[in-house]
Amino acid sequence: MLKMIRKLIDAITMVQKDYRAFVQAEDELEKRNRLPFGFGLKDNVEILQATEKAIDEYGTLFGFDVIGLSPKHVEALQRGKMLAWNDGEYSTFVVLRGK
Repeated sequence: MLKMIRKLIDAITMVQKDYRAFVQAEDELEKRNRLPFGFGLKDNVEILQATEKAIDEYGTLFGFDVIGLSPKHVEALQRGKMLAWNDGEYSTFVVLRGK
């Protein structure tokens, strides 16, 4: 009976080690795929017509820029890359969600 209990404890210990290794590997993968900042993704990104009227109706707050994306940019986003742009004062990063 004691021998069976030891085997059971050994089996449980092995499963726990395997599970910890799995969780650690999963955490490492998540860290590599996580964005490098904690602000989170914006949910208030709007899709507008590509017109000056749409910009006027949406509003520009303190100013604005229009950033054009080429097919190369879109392909990079689809490959999991992040686009970056700055105006010398503020930086903007664009990522593709929901691959």
